[in-house]
Amino acid sequence: MLVPQVNLKVFMPLEYGGAARAAKSGSMSARLFWAAIAVLIVVKSVLLGWWPFLALMNMPHDASLFVSQAVSILEGDWLGSYSEYTLAKGPITPLWMALMNVLGIPYLLSVHALYVSASVLFLFAFGRFTEHRGFLLLAFAFLLFNPYSLSYGPIASGFREGLHQPVQLALLALSIILFADFVKRRKVKMEFTVLFGLLFFMFWNNREEGIWILPYLAMLIVAMVATLWIQRDSTDNRKGVVKLAQLLAVPFVIWLAGTMAIAWKNYQEYEVFAVVELKTPEFGRAYGNMIAIEPEQWHPRKTLQPDVLDKVYSLPSGSEIDLNGRERGVKRTLHNTNAVWLFRRSVYNAGYYDKGGAAVLSFYDRLGEEIETACAESKFPCGTPLLNALPPWRSDYTERFLQSIGDVLLRGLINDFDLDFEDYFSVALPQKMLKISLLANTPVRVEEASAPNLPSFFSRTIKIKTKYTNKLRRAYRVLAPVLFVLAVRALIVRIVFIVRTRKINALDVIFAGLGVSVVVLLALFTLMIITGITQSSRLYFLLYPVLHPFLLFGLLALTQDITSLRKRTQDASSN
Repeated sequence: MLVPQVNLKVFMPLEYGGAARAAKSGSMSARLFWAAIAVLIVVKSVLLGWWPFLALMNMPHDASLFVSQAVSILEGDWLGSYSEYTLAKGPITPLWMALMNVLGIPYLLSVHALYVSASVLFLFAFGRFTEHRGFLLLAFAFLLFNPYSLSYGPIASGFREGLHQPVQLALLALSIILFADFVKRRKVKMEFTVLFGLLFFMFWNNREEGIWILPYLAMLIVAMVATLWIQRDSTDNRKGVVKLAQLLAVPFVIWLAGTMAIAWKNYQEYEVFAVVELKTPEFGRAYGNMIAIEPEQWHPRKTLQPDVLDKVYSLPSGSEIDLNGRERGVKRTLHNTNAVWLFRRSVYNAGYYDKGGAAVLSFYDRLGEEIETACAESKFPCGTPLLNALPPWRSDYTERFLQSIGDVLLRGLINDFDLDFEDYFSVALPQKMLKISLLANTPVRVEEASAPNLPSFFSRTIKIKTKYTNKLRRAYRVLAPVLFVLAVRALIVRIVFIVRTRKINALDVIFAGLGVSVVVLLALFTLMIITGITQSSRLYFLLYPVLHPFLLFGLLALTQDITSLRKRTQDASSN
């Protein structure tokens, strides 16, 4: 039986004093170190300083949704009038936009400041494990210039990814800091605990696939509990139990209170007690049962074939909706990417959203029950949907999954996202652009041809900064795959060492937890891609804040293993 043992020597804070700091920090002084950090931040700020806000008002369930909801919040109308889009996604991004408008802070500047702050937090997270300032400086630069934080379109528009990247990175950094401080000193700073709770609330309610982080957090919690158990005879064990309870309870209460507050507000406004309507049991029952009906000719990305929809239309509730133009004699096949939105649009067209959330949920529940009954009575051939959101699993999906997951990883490593500033222009009426500019506290991106009064240096600046941004992107394309190979090898070495010695230290827990998170995210993205739920490159914006720390902790583990091996070799030779 493996007995985890925490090696407390791995914790060496950045501010750790005396001879140890002189030995570990190398030749770089603290003043030079922080000056270099400041220079890197300035360089990153210069690269982003030319970005106007990108108004994409042609995306009713994405970028334009969040901008419109932010305007509604500022006008005192919560998330606006109730439609199939209102509660389709979490409200954190529009809430943040509205808050920045009230504070008079440009939205893009706030997102950039959050990302810089998250990178600094990770600097202190790494500082719990090494004092080598050269490594810390390189790690900070590697996180700071993440190429996906330089991709104009998704970062500079109303997409959620611009805010989600720094929140996700900061959340991981704080989890490492809290874990390391607890294991080493049984000390947990209340301000860090509260901040972690706020970030977790934002993270969980901004996007809908946040469940991937739970295995990682579970690993940290298990490791902290195991530490208390192993050291149960120590005098400060009771203090450790209290600190662990605080560490778990405070973020949970903040998350729960914030989430319930949003759900209650949605209930007051729309009669739906949920943050996201797609997460309700009623919607899951209707949509999940619908995509579980077996089509006559199966297609991996087109579940709702015309024959499937004809079966739905044959039901009493199904006869009220039209997803594929049957009333016009079209009966087109729906791609899985659009199916959920066309389904909700058909319910809107049937008039249910005009009646309020209770009527909408009642319809979804009734339709789901009718499909269940038809399946149980063998009127329809039916399978079992995955998570009420994905089609029933088939052997074809298994083959596609195995073939695609490597490609998804490769695209993530080489930041396969080539669109630059010149590839994006706002899509909005002129009067709408003015309103959006006032909302974002920044100019709105327009075509140069439609704005002849723009100074010539603007175009020159665009070209120069795009040139250097692309150079950074190419550098990451070379460096990230190499670091990934090294990190995987380092993880294998650590696993072998743990099995042989039955000892595990805090660095191993963090390293393995991040590795598990990368695998879970890759599996999740691959599953979404092969089933056709999405093909968006914006998925990779969520991978990088996890992938990069994994690569850096792999490099840290590798260097420490090499140093330890060299020391053992020297000791053996001297004896």
